[in-house]
Amino acid sequence: MSEANDARAAEVRGTVVRLAMVSVFASALNVVVSIARGKVTAVILGPHGLGQAAEISQVIATAFVPLSLIGGPALVTALARALTRPEGERSPAKQRIIDTVSTVVILAAVPLTVAVVAASWGLFPSWRSQAVLYTALAALGTLFGALTAGPVQLLIASGDMRRFASLSVVTSVLQGVATIVATWLWKLEGQFFARAAAPAVILFLSVGVARKNDPRLRFWPRWLVDRSFFKEALAVGTASVVAGFTLQGALSVFRWRVQLAGGGTARGQYLNGQFQAAWAMGATYFGVVLTGLGNAVFPRYAAAADPEALGHEIDAAVSFVLRFAPPLILAAIALRRWVIPLLYSREFGPAEHLLGLTMAGDLAKAVSWAYAGPLLFRGLVRPFLLSEGLGAALLAGGAYLLIGRIGLDGAGWAYLGAYLAYVLLTRTIVARVCAVRPSWRALVFVGGFTAVALGAVWATDQTGLGGLVAQTVVLGAAAIWGVRTGVVSAAIRRIKRKLGRAAPAEGAGAG
Repeated sequence: MSEANDARAAEVRGTVVRLAMVSVFASALNVVVSIARGKVTAVILGPHGLGQAAEISQVIATAFVPLSLIGGPALVTALARALTRPEGERSPAKQRIIDTVSTVVILAAVPLTVAVVAASWGLFPSWRSQAVLYTALAALGTLFGALTAGPVQLLIASGDMRRFASLSVVTSVLQGVATIVATWLWKLEGQFFARAAAPAVILFLSVGVARKNDPRLRFWPRWLVDRSFFKEALAVGTASVVAGFTLQGALSVFRWRVQLAGGGTARGQYLNGQFQAAWAMGATYFGVVLTGLGNAVFPRYAAAADPEALGHEIDAAVSFVLRFAPPLILAAIALRRWVIPLLYSREFGPAEHLLGLTMAGDLAKAVSWAYAGPLLFRGLVRPFLLSEGLGAALLAGGAYLLIGRIGLDGAGWAYLGAYLAYVLLTRTIVARVCAVRPSWRALVFVGGFTAVALGAVWATDQTGLGGLVAQTVVLGAAAIWGVRTGVVSAAIRRIKRKLGRAAPAEGAGAG
């Protein structure tokens, strides 16, 4: 019995390693493609064109948040449950789920598309004819992308990771190359045509790959709604949808105030392009920490048996952030003045200081996520929505007040101030609702580090030899910090341990 358990454990470890490697590779490839796409977009379109593209993208992202209700975690869970049914019932159960996704997506996307295209006529009066076309193309691409969720999530739920990996590589390259080539040839028009055409091709490829997984399935839409699956999707996805709306609403305020700071003209679009560059770069680099929280920490919140165990998990999560994030943030602050021109162009100089201000607030952001996680992962929907709503209000309110007073940099100060307040807010809510007592020392550390990070931003903003010396000193401090806290050695040990386990796990799985 012990040998069987050991074999099963080895098989599970091998599966986890394979899934993790697929995820890491796909994510790394997406980052590379995104960087290449961003570079071409920045060079060809400049800040003005990037600002226009960002405005359309923001409208589309906000309008189509409801589609995540049916294509997210509820879809994977439902498909996985369908696979546990007796052999003769599996394909019919999966077919009902896929038909439900197609039906709901189309029924929701059509009126959303009409509404968002009509709204773009009034939202962008200085270039409304172009805006209407770009919005329609982006909406069409979003519809195709939402329909792709069915076949792609089927592969994930079935554990068909080889086909999923191949599909991920092909679609990432296809989307990136199509956007780069179309932008190079036809500028902004080409970019939005690629945003519609590439997802259509990807949908066709995804259906073909999923049919190999289960040839009995039909992926052409048939009007059907499985009520039990739909109810489950409503229950699971409502909190995420509301959180998505609040975040997109806050970002909309940011971009609206930045646009007004530029007079609502081409200058406003130029400033929006600067904001978009800083926001995208910040999200890319700090995704390392937030991905670590999502994959390694958050599931443990749900498994904690009592408040004492949950308290230990929260403290462990915060400890992880305080150990790993500070050297990463300092290194990013030191390198940002080199990275922005490299990945975008020298026209994006104003984004460098803005990015530094947001980086100074990133430790508070990560710790606040660690505090807010138990609210969602333990099913505490109302407190979670309260924290998300107040957090979005802090972001939007700060942006409204500060951007109008000090211009583009007000976006960075609003971000920093909002997350300093939000980390205190989430700590208070989770302590009261979950009956835990997270350590206050973490908040003291966050405040002190934020002050140090602001000093590093100011020093590395200097020009000439002084700025170069400051960048070298800050980067050296980040490297020493990372070594002394054991982050580098821990990462190396973990990689070696996983590689050491992968070989026997493969053998166990094959046996």
